[in-house]
Amino acid sequence: MAKPIVTGITSLGKDHVRQLGPTLENIAWYKAGIFKTEAPAFSVPQEVGAMKVLCDRAAENKTTLTFVPPDNCLSADVGVLSILLKAPGHAMNSEDIASGINNFSWAGRFEIIEQGTSQWFVDGAHNDMSVKQAAEWFSNNINVLNPRRCCVLIFSHLSKERDGVGLMNCLAHALLEYNVRPDHVIFTTNQKGVELTIPVTDKTVTVPKTPLRDLCATYSSSWQDFDNQAKVFSEPTIEGALNLAKRISAQEGGIQAFVTGSLHLVGGALTLLRP
Repeated sequence: MAKPIVTGITSLGKDHVRQLGPTLENIAWYKAGIFKTEAPAFSVPQEVGAMKVLCDRAAENKTTLTFVPPDNCLSADVGVLSILLKAPGHAMNSEDIASGINNFSWAGRFEIIEQGTSQWFVDGAHNDMSVKQAAEWFSNNINVLNPRRCCVLIFSHLSKERDGVGLMNCLAHALLEYNVRPDHVIFTTNQKGVELTIPVTDKTVTVPKTPLRDLCATYSSSWQDFDNQAKVFSEPTIEGALNLAKRISAQEGGIQAFVTGSLHLVGGALTLLRP
């Protein structure tokens, strides 16, 4: 947007480092590219180095920057909205804001799909920060909906930029922190080894089969080192992983399945869960 009314930056994490740089300061510099003259900017608190970069970039662009601590009242979002409310042609009241927040949805992020006795918790988290948040969301929801139902984790992550095993370990420890121990863990690839259009990212990618299956075996071995009580499986396709979970659901009288680790995995899963 050439002339935004207001801009906002959420928590910065080390993601897309090949494009944005290896440090949070590098990432902050690129993210601050959205700052525009006379458009007030908001950000949640960041690490000290990143905050300084954002402040410097705001000064360069002759705009104000306000750091707003996130809380249960969504204060950072309301800060951005308060500027919008003052802009010509943007007449909104508090009911409009509440309605917008309550009706907001983002395919593949914090999404719950009900299928009979199976509940699918789908989130495309793919870095340390987001998988921790996704784990907390999953824990909060299964404890409310049905804390005794069989728990299944479906995970896939393929990236030259990130440590997939490290990400999986981060997820495992986050789930444990929130008192979630999956009964069954299914590792899979992002696809079937042929071209597949991913609706979440709108990209088409081709990945060979053999290296992906080897990676699934690595994930399986690492998880068993972490939790030798879980039943761990490796499936070469997304369809295979979902079908295995459905068979487990039939045997156990229902499941709560957490699908995460990759937007490509989530995009493929959604085409099967919500054709």
